[in-house]
Amino acid sequence: MFGILVDKTQTRFGKVRPWFLWMAVPYAISAVLLFSIAFFPAGSRLTLAYITYAVFTVCFAGLGTAINAILPSLSADPNERASANMFRNVLGQAGGLISGLAILPLVSMLGGTNNAKGFAMGMGLFAVILVIAEVFTFINVRENITPEQEKPVPLHDSIKALLPNGPWWTIIITNIIILLVSWLKIHLLFTSLNMFYTMKACQLLPTQLVPWQ
Repeated sequence: MFGILVDKTQTRFGKVRPWFLWMAVPYAISAVLLFSIAFFPAGSRLTLAYITYAVFTVCFAGLGTAINAILPSLSADPNERASANMFRNVLGQAGGLISGLAILPLVSMLGGTNNAKGFAMGMGLFAVILVIAEVFTFINVRENITPEQEKPVPLHDSIKALLPNGPWWTIIITNIIILLVSWLKIHLLFTSLNMFYTMKACQLLPTQLVPWQ
């Protein structure tokens, strides 16, 4: 849907650039609301969770479409496009990792013992940073070329072009490492939880039923 809207956009700022500005504030607000459900009455929280998540997903799709669609407009050089895409992916993954590591300390620092307050304030801080970054992007990025309609490239030609492409291999290897680390993290989490609840269950059993006590 957003791809069609971007294609039909015609402004003095370009086709894609305005979307960084238009989607920044809605995306930021939806992210904060998504983590502020605890402040609403208990009976309405589930409904609000569905609504805010749906709005957040739509805003995320709009901003993500703009980020992807701007790449062909930056340069006519395929190598420059590939390099820009590589930096976008690597730095995007790094930003996600940093924000994931920072959120819990922020929750403790901003909310104290009130986790709901901490998450809302932490996401508010991230939202402000996001809006500043998107406005900065809108001001400084230029659509240097207008991509033309091109004929589809045959699959074998695409593969031949990708194999010697260093930035493409960097993206592939980086994503494989991230997937492996994510899988390992989830595996360790479930293993730890399983051990924790098994130990708790053993402690609740009568002493005579546990021969090793």
